[in-house]
Amino acid sequence: MKFRGRALQKMREPDELDRPIMLVDTRGWTALFVILSVVLGAAIWSVNGNLPITMTAPGILTSAEGNRAVTTPYAGTVAIATAKPGQRVSAGDTLLDVTGEDQKRRTVTAPIDGMVLTMAGAVGQTVSPGDTVATIQAGSGASDLVTLVFVPTSQATSVRPGIDVLLAVEGVPQPRFGLLKGTVLAVGRFPIDPSMAVGIVGSPYTANELTRGQPTVPVTIKLKTDGRTKSGFAWTSADGPPFQISPQQKVAASFHLGNRTPFDVILRTS
Repeated sequence: MKFRGRALQKMREPDELDRPIMLVDTRGWTALFVILSVVLGAAIWSVNGNLPITMTAPGILTSAEGNRAVTTPYAGTVAIATAKPGQRVSAGDTLLDVTGEDQKRRTVTAPIDGMVLTMAGAVGQTVSPGDTVATIQAGSGASDLVTLVFVPTSQATSVRPGIDVLLAVEGVPQPRFGLLKGTVLAVGRFPIDPSMAVGIVGSPYTANELTRGQPTVPVTIKLKTDGRTKSGFAWTSADGPPFQISPQQKVAASFHLGNRTPFDVILRTS
């Protein structure tokens, strides 16, 4: 029977009982230290870290003076519609003419200065006294702008005056020009339905789009001003867009409602 030389040598040597045994090498201790550091850091962050609480809702830029529905005091047929949506008018300007049964033509004029939002009275349309034939947004221009945001009733209790708001404005590239800055000025006391929102924004389509067909609470946002920018308002970028913003531009509002720790988030979701 043949034995290997190494095996025979092992049999001749006594057991090395006094030799220390290395259970974990240097790399193992390093990995263990890294894992413990990560766990400890995560635990500290979960208790002391801050996660922002935000809420988003759609809105629209509008005049601080609101909108005015123009009604006709006359019965008859619309003969001429002089004004058009988007046109600025002054008090006393002609909006449309109504021809009565006596064939006399009577004029419906603008009651205030502002911009025509809608013209409900089309040529050939029959109207009665009290019918709304136009909607005018009051105010003289961009300096009068505020933002009206429609917040779902389930989230409206979280909004209060003084909260900071960032507004992504339709038509203003966000990566290039940033967000418009604002502050909550007022929160509506009662919810409104989409039909009531029509009188605020001037268009059934826009009202349904902003309210999503559900009761909402109107929240008025005051825009922060900055005389150094072209628009006259403050943006998250240094200069903002090199042009004016205007009424009826839609926005997506992001409300900063506060902060909470990651530990709170875990408790709420568990």
